[in-house]
Amino acid sequence: MKKVLFVLSLLVLFSMFSTFFAGDLFVSAASSLVTFKASSQSVDLNIDVLGPPSLVIISPKNATYLTNESLLLNYSVSGAESVWYQVDGSAEIFISNVSSFLYFNVSDGSHNLTISANNSFGTSASTVFFVANSTRFIILYEDSYKTNFSGESTDFYTFTLEELQELSGVILDNVNYGKILFNEVINVTDDKDHGVDNLVDLENNTNISFNRISLDPVELPNFNVSASLRLYNLTFVNPRILRDGEVCSESICTFENYSNGLLRFNVTRFSIYSAEETPGAAPPAEEGEAAAEGAPTYVSVCNPPYFFDGEKCCLDENNNRICDEEEAELEFPLPIIKKIPPRVRPFVIVLLFILIILVFIFIHNLFDLLKTGFRYLIGKKMKKTSENGNKELISS
Repeated sequence: MKKVLFVLSLLVLFSMFSTFFAGDLFVSAASSLVTFKASSQSVDLNIDVLGPPSLVIISPKNATYLTNESLLLNYSVSGAESVWYQVDGSAEIFISNVSSFLYFNVSDGSHNLTISANNSFGTSASTVFFVANSTRFIILYEDSYKTNFSGESTDFYTFTLEELQELSGVILDNVNYGKILFNEVINVTDDKDHGVDNLVDLENNTNISFNRISLDPVELPNFNVSASLRLYNLTFVNPRILRDGEVCSESICTFENYSNGLLRFNVTRFSIYSAEETPGAAPPAEEGEAAAEGAPTYVSVCNPPYFFDGEKCCLDENNNRICDEEEAELEFPLPIIKKIPPRVRPFVIVLLFILIILVFIFIHNLFDLLKTGFRYLIGKKMKKTSENGNKELISS
């Protein structure tokens, strides 16, 4: 019976090992999925891969920046317990919140930045090489479009020189008065003199003020492209669009909508744009409703830092056109990175338990087999000794 159990356990162990190791083995590091595939069936086993943190530098890039101040260090990291960085091999600077971003200063010239992250399984590091050149090309915009009232204005110095020569989604914004959303790709460095003086002046060649948006197309031909314009806090009932003080033609200006003092329209090129009340025109009716004849229409306008949200004047101290009381409800806590222990599935425990029992049976039967063999050898030897002794007695 013991020999039968020994042979059966040996066959089962051989079958299990051939199923897991003789079949096809597929490993996908991206999905942390390991598949052991036998000839007749497959088993998918999800495994949490434990190892050093995953780390990618987003900014700065391997390029030239037109400033040496407030350069953005932005990165993506997961599974990190601590993160630190070094500039040009200087002292390590640890980042208290491992998932945050920060700004740093350097001198003009070539630099390298290395960011590292570690956990109990090891350390990951990534290095980027970049150039800071604050005299290569100057963009005058910060006094007008990098203030507390600049809203969604493009921060040009956060982009590389290469990106500035083909920049999309450019915005100039003043949250109290209006906004320009450029609809085409712009080469910021290619102004009137095609960058000969290494200077582009947005502060003196653009203007966003109450009921006025202007851009000098002669000085800034690179910005003289189609755009969507917004004028805020107007007091008109039914405004019409003006270009250089005259009614703008439909070939240049396209009215989009007007509601609660906000006028939206599109233009094909630039000059000076404003609005005025349409003479003798009845106020527009709400959609699905007819305007009552002779009925007055009122437009609500709020004084900064308040703005009209469609129902009331609400406080907006950070000038992002979101009510402060609503913005407080939208704030989310920073994500917490947790070290998740590996998951052990029940069927794996059962397999291990069966494997342990089979190994125990195998060892036990192997021990009995060795013991039986040993006894057999000793008995055979004793029998041979006894036979030799009998021969000697007979011969004597």
